[in-house]
Amino acid sequence: MSESNDNKADKADNDNHNSSARILANYVIANKSILENYKDLNGSTSQILKKQQESVEDLLEMINEYKQKTNDRIFIVSAIYDKTYAKYNSISLLILILSSVTTLMEALRLSIVEFVRAVELNANVDTITFTMNTCILVCGTVITVLSSIIRFRNYREILEQLQNSRNQLIVYRDKYSKKYHIVMNLRALNELSEQEIKSIRDRIIEYDDNIKSINILQYLRNKDILKFNKYKAYFDVEMKKIDIDKQNAIELYESKLNKKNEASNRTLKDNVANLQKFLAIQKLKNIFANQKKTEANNGTDDNEIKI
Repeated sequence: MSESNDNKADKADNDNHNSSARILANYVIANKSILENYKDLNGSTSQILKKQQESVEDLLEMINEYKQKTNDRIFIVSAIYDKTYAKYNSISLLILILSSVTTLMEALRLSIVEFVRAVELNANVDTITFTMNTCILVCGTVITVLSSIIRFRNYREILEQLQNSRNQLIVYRDKYSKKYHIVMNLRALNELSEQEIKSIRDRIIEYDDNIKSINILQYLRNKDILKFNKYKAYFDVEMKKIDIDKQNAIELYESKLNKKNEASNRTLKDNVANLQKFLAIQKLKNIFANQKKTEANNGTDDNEIKI
């Protein structure tokens, strides 16, 4: 009977041990599965974040590229505008001068003829009149030709169109700058989703399409395009030289200023050291003087005592 009870107890212990082992095995398997899922989740999350970061960097690079193209277009439009305005201004100024000269010559002709007839000088009035009329006719012809050139080449309309094109390009350049700052701010706040990246990218492409619709090459020939590109390269080189010269000048000025400050500091330190030496010497002199005075007083006291 007791053996039977012991067997039952051993069997119960074995069952409990097996049950505990199964629970432990199931717990290990479950934790292993959770750990693997956690690793997979972290891996996928890091991949998503890495992909999103790459998308943001590509978007910023895209904005900078399109903004640089817009700046190049603005430079070319400005160069065309300056060239066209210089021609238009020169021709207009020449027309104004010739018109004034023609009016002056006509007045001189009338005045000279009246003066010759009034004074009865020995001069051929017809020759004077012919010469002056010829000059006036030449000036009038030149004025007509210059006015025709202005009307034929439509300088005024071209200048207005170039001004409008430049204003539109400047507006789109500002839009690129705003989008760039928006992307930077959203990235700093970790609030830039994939949908927002796609939306901003589509908007940037739309800006580029609108810019391409602004035709600035209709005023240029192939030779002009080559010339303006050379001028743009020359302009960039000169601006870079100016920046380098500016930086060198600033560094040279700072170096001279630092040397001056160092010399001033050394002079101040030397003055302080000399003052300290002077004070120390004065202190020693005062000590010696006090000692001598004390010794003299002591000697007087001893004499008085002896007397």
